[in-house]
Amino acid sequence: EEALRQSEEKFRALVETTSDFIWEVDTSGLYTYVSPQVTQMLGYRPDEMIGKNQFDFMEMDEAERIRAVSERFGGPPHPLVSLEDRCIHRDGSLVIMETNSVPFYTKDGNLAGYRGIVRDITRRKQYETDLRESKARLRSILNGTPVMQFVIDCNHRVISWNLAMEEYSGIRAADIIGTDGHWKA
Repeated sequence: EEALRQSEEKFRALVETTSDFIWEVDTSGLYTYVSPQVTQMLGYRPDEMIGKNQFDFMEMDEAERIRAVSERFGGPPHPLVSLEDRCIHRDGSLVIMETNSVPFYTKDGNLAGYRGIVRDITRRKQYETDLRESKARLRSILNGTPVMQFVIDCNHRVISWNLAMEEYSGIRAADIIGTDGHWKA
């Protein structure tokens, strides 16, 4: 009994101190457990989510998309790995989340529900968008200038070859990028 108590205490401490939100749903998809971190992540108290499903916290089109993903898997229960979805924070803002979950079973082997963990990846997704936009802007600048420019990395491999360089050298960027043949120009 003491070992069980210590194990439960350790589990509770881990669940309640992680920055991720941990949950459990029954076979109908209704939350039966929601960790306290959901308040920081989505603005709701755990007791406000118990008895509701994840779709109650999504825009309608996102709920339909996630339902379709779930139905596509069909068949026997399976784990979900790195499923990205968008939930609505209590303040109305969107939170992009990454969910991982596994099915769990009753003693007699019947599906009892799913347990999972959710990580807020909103900032990461914004950084990825910012990086893509920055790269596109840089490509536009490099290709838009009449000045011949190319860039090599620390291994002397061409990583950028602008249009002016293509016109001057007659070497297409697609043929030179990734090689060390910049000297051919």
